[in-house]
Amino acid sequence: MSGQFQGSQEDILSFFICLPQASLKSQFRFSLLLKDSDIFENQNLLSNLIGTLVKPNLTGRIEPYLASGWQVSEDEKKWIFPIREGLADSFGDPITAQRFVAQLTNRLKWISDSLGVVVFDKLVGWAEYTSAQAKTIRGLFHQDSSVVFEFSTPPQDLLEVLRMVYFGFWPENHPHGVSLDEFSKFAFSGSFEIESVENNSQILLRRRGSSLSKSENGFDRVLVGVCSIDEVPDRLGVLVRIGSSLGQVPADFSHLSAFTTAPTVLTAAILAADNEESVFFDSKIRARFAAGIRAHLSAEVPQRAAYYFARGFYANSSRSWTYSEVGGEDSSQRVSDMIRVALPDNLNAQMGEALRNSISIVASQMGLKSEFEVVDRSQPDWRVQLTSNQHYDLRISSVDTGATFIENAIQMMFCTQLGVSFPDPGDQVCRLLQAGGPSAMEDRSLRLEIAQKFEEIVNSQSAVVPLFHSGVLWLQSADLESLNESLGTNHPRLDLIRRSR
Repeated sequence: MSGQFQGSQEDILSFFICLPQASLKSQFRFSLLLKDSDIFENQNLLSNLIGTLVKPNLTGRIEPYLASGWQVSEDEKKWIFPIREGLADSFGDPITAQRFVAQLTNRLKWISDSLGVVVFDKLVGWAEYTSAQAKTIRGLFHQDSSVVFEFSTPPQDLLEVLRMVYFGFWPENHPHGVSLDEFSKFAFSGSFEIESVENNSQILLRRRGSSLSKSENGFDRVLVGVCSIDEVPDRLGVLVRIGSSLGQVPADFSHLSAFTTAPTVLTAAILAADNEESVFFDSKIRARFAAGIRAHLSAEVPQRAAYYFARGFYANSSRSWTYSEVGGEDSSQRVSDMIRVALPDNLNAQMGEALRNSISIVASQMGLKSEFEVVDRSQPDWRVQLTSNQHYDLRISSVDTGATFIENAIQMMFCTQLGVSFPDPGDQVCRLLQAGGPSAMEDRSLRLEIAQKFEEIVNSQSAVVPLFHSGVLWLQSADLESLNESLGTNHPRLDLIRRSR
């Protein structure tokens, strides 16, 4: 590794996110902007810099963080989160319930207007606030030292939402973040703050002097960076996220051991079903392509223990998806015979080649030509172009779906522009979630029924086509406490990583 951080000292944990090609490092740039916070590299960084009311521990279990705990009313409509005593941001200003409520209120309006929102639209007084009839949200307020949420109906999976960086403590002066060059102007509220930056792809963090987390045998400084597969450092104090386990395990690293987390990462082909200018606006063409690409890839890609061909949207889908070719004939109103395909930059050579071949062959069989483009993340508008479903006819995207059906997560994926922005022709998924109502939270059988209907709708839409599931491949040095059996999250809290005793 080059630069001032080469040869980390013993008190520094080196946490690297591995890219499959060395050339990608020149394009990579961490971001401290709110809108980029769910890109997995930034999420790994920002989840340790931004305080949220709750956070998952290393096993994935959600625990109090800025809050000291929570209380829930008997009807589950009122949630109270007392803020820990003595908390301050990196500028030394106290983190209080009043400040948290004020800045979250302002941010929710911006998120709702620009990206869409989940859960919070059920807050009492939400309609009046978003229509500018009220300056505050009646259902979001502070009571003494507590943040209080009051909903019109019981919220589903509220803690899963509150752990997201989107809804953490961003300072009033920079509520949507800052450029990486201006990090010194940003007040951090998590366990770490930025000490220095090198080349936008390596950032040195230092633990803040706060009561958020104290870990015996933990690290006071953490180097967060990206590296290519051949640059993985073979030394002590190292944790490496290879990414989806489609990557290759580096050989001959005497201090590093490898393990894979649960297969919760879905890689899918996303067809531009909501773009009238795309050939995939036609449901018949989508169905034919979906059937073809799944059939071809299932034969083309070798099965491995680390990843396998997807049976459905979730890894535990009860039956394998099938696609009807709807008569097998294309629409005569074809807009173009050329499809633009966006490939992610985190695929290894083998998987990238398999996807190119399969897409090209299936498209050719349907009388279509294909044009491939690897997304250039050095362009400022790369994410909008990728997820808008207007610039590309087909994109290959990966998302951590979790192990089970969580309605808020699905709503975020399909009904907002937060994150992956999956198409939902006819708003069928969104209408299903709305129809489920609060009773689904209490009725397990109803929730399972909604989950099954969701799988059936996405299958019939042929717009999000599951290809394979995988876990995340990790490497860790021998001096760290073993994470093999305990790591239940793909975005680990660096404040909880410890040296082995």
